[in-house]
Amino acid sequence: QFITPESEITVPSGTNIWLKVYLNSASTEIDSLCVHGK
Repeated sequence: QFITPESEITVPSGTNIWLKVYLNSASTEIDSLCVHGK
């Protein structure tokens, strides 16, 4: 299921914020893994 601008409108704003926080922490985790991998 792809997130489109249309479907994003139907998602509660609280869920949207949680999703952004989750994605941010996930990318931060990936960054730290890359740093440790070097």
